[in-house]
Amino acid sequence: MATAEERNILKILDEEGGQASEVLICRKITKHTKLELSMDYIRAILGSMGRRDLINVFGRGRIRLTEKGWKALGKSPASAFGGMIPSGPPEPPEERYRRWITE
Repeated sequence: MATAEERNILKILDEEGGQASEVLICRKITKHTKLELSMDYIRAILGSMGRRDLINVFGRGRIRLTEKGWKALGKSPASAFGGMIPSGPPEPPEERYRRWITE
């Protein structure tokens, strides 16, 4: 269960497409909550979230949502393949064979 600050951080990461910097998160949390939170406090929260595998913390302050973080938001991560995955039911093998021999 995420705390209020952690939910705010997860929402900010969602707004930013799943990744952001510590500085950006600190600025946006200050804007959302109208509270002046120190960077050390934000880093402590991010460290806690990283230990619980909600986020991945990379060098130079880059933060990325993990699959567990997306689930905490009630969403699924965006596919790396974009529109390459066909939609709809899978094509039966007979239809694929028929299409293959006619093309």
